[in-house]
Order: sequence, then structure tokens, then C-alpha cells
Amino acid sequence: SLIPPVLRVKPGERIHVETNDCFHGVITPQNPDVKLDYSRINPVTGPIFIEGALPGDILSISIHDIRPNDCGVAMCSPHSGQLCHIVEQTFTRFFDVNETTVTMREESCSPGTRISPISFPACPMLGVIGLSPEGHDEIPTMPAGKHGGNLDNKLNGIGCTIHIPVHHPGGLLSIGDMHASQGDGEINGTGVEVGGDVLLSCKIIKPNDLVTPHTDAITASSTTLCCEYPVTETKTHWITHGVAVESIPQATKVACEEAAALLMGQWGFSADEAYIFLGVKGDLGLCQSCHPDKGTQIAKMAVRKIEACPAPFCLKKT
Repeated sequence: SLIPPVLRVKPGERIHVETNDCFHGVITPQNPDVKLDYSRINPVTGPIFIEGALPGDILSISIHDIRPNDCGVAMCSPHSGQLCHIVEQTFTRFFDVNETTVTMREESCSPGTRISPISFPACPMLGVIGLSPEGHDEIPTMPAGKHGGNLDNKLNGIGCTIHIPVHHPGGLLSIGDMHASQGDGEINGTGVEVGGDVLLSCKIIKPNDLVTPHTDAITASSTTLCCEYPVTETKTHWITHGVAVESIPQATKVACEEAAALLMGQWGFSADEAYIFLGVKGDLGLCQSCHPDKGTQIAKMAVRKIEACPAPFCLKKT
């Protein structure tokens, strides 16, 4: 909240945002081995002040389009990641990116014995999206938290809406860390890191827009929203998040509790109904699990939209 906004917009206005890649654009095919300044990792564009957003509201950010630049980069190292034990040095690979496809560039130093190029569908998304957190201290974009930040949820892409609780007037939205593609867990610590352009808009959900919450919701939050962390919404699912430092079990527990709190608090599920429904139809997964690593582990619980819970929040009919 200490950084003044770079832009002020009204709810519903389309916002065109340019983002840099997570390395600030310093790693290029011409200079692949540059020494990184890790204090500058994951730069964001913002903050953006949304008129009318106040503490206690929820800001709903809809992503209409993401257009990555034409060259991306990914890395792996022996220092962190699920497979760090299988490499003895840091490797950097570059990718050609277009609207539909991502292709790893061939490297003469390690051609392998593949039968075809490594090429796959593009699925652009934003690794970092967040609001100014509670309090007034400056924080980096990593780790993630209740304000959002480096969530690395691959579903935060074109067509989705991310709902984030507001802690400061205007919300103060920032985005960055675009990926042309990223797998669940981001096990090597990077996606296909790339800069590019984003088109988005915001709307505000006020506490009075929600139906009266059910009082038996299992949540530590005292707000009527019945959730503390961001919630992503797609055409078919809504997805809660859980964040914990180094602990995958704690992160998954929080993601499950957040989903149960919404089912109970917003949609009137009983505790046993929420528990069983999430067990038989919910999909628990990992957004970020670059383990071993001293950063945050980020879990997600994807809830299928059905008639009994067609959205994360039950809004009053207008």
C-alpha cells in the first residue's frame, strides 16, 4: 500500500497491461548465462487503483486475453525442484511461442534421442496476480498468501476470473510472471517464462451483495465471504487455494478448508455433505511444489459447478 498507483480505473473498464518475464528480460538466447539478481525476480506491473473498492469487499478480476511474446525460457538446477537430483548443473532452454503452440528449441549440446521435437499447445497464464496485503509493510511478490501474489495456478488464464479479498482502498492490483505454459506443481521452479500483454477488467462484490451467510461455516475468517484466500473461477469450476511454507500437507488442508467454508457458508451444505462432496467430486492438486525449496507450497481444490454450488459466492438476485 506504500507504492502509489500507476493507474486509476472504474469497475468494468478494460485494462491493457504489459508485463515483463520473471527474470526481468535479462536471460536471452544471446545471453543465456547471465548472473541473476534474485532481488528483482518476478517483477509486476501495477499497482492499479480500482475506484470504489474498499476493505471488506472482494475484487473480481476477469482475464479476457493473454498474448505472450514469441520467445520464452525455462530452467532447471541441482539446487531445487522435485528432480534436482538428476541434473548436475543449471540448464536453460528457450522456446518458440505462437498463438497456439510452444516448441522447445533444439540444443546441439544435448540433442537426446527423441523421435520428434518437444512441441505442445500453448496455454498462457499469469503466475502472479494479487492485491496489496493487509498491513502497510512492503512485501515481495513471492511468497504467495491471502492477498494472492505468486499463486502459480495454471488455471489463471484466458477466460477465468480471480476473486481476491480487498484490504486497502482501491485494492491496488498488480500482475506479472506470465507463462506460455506451466504444469501443475511447477516442479522445476519455472514455467515457460515470457513477457507479453494482458487484457483484463475488474468488478467489485460488496458484502451486501451476498446472501446472509450460514453460521456453521468452518472458517477462521470473520467476513461474510467465508474465505480468506483467492478463489479462481472458470466456466466449469471454482478453485480455492491453500498456501504454507514448505508443508504440502498444510497447504492441501487449507485449500480443502477454504472450499468447505464456501460450500457451508454460501450454499448451506452441512459439514458432512461438504466433506463427502469434496471427496467424491472435488479435485485436490498442487499449483506450486518446487520441493525441496524453502518457499511456499501452494495447493488448490477444484469444485465442479453444479446446481447446488454454481459459483463460489451466492449473490443476491437483483
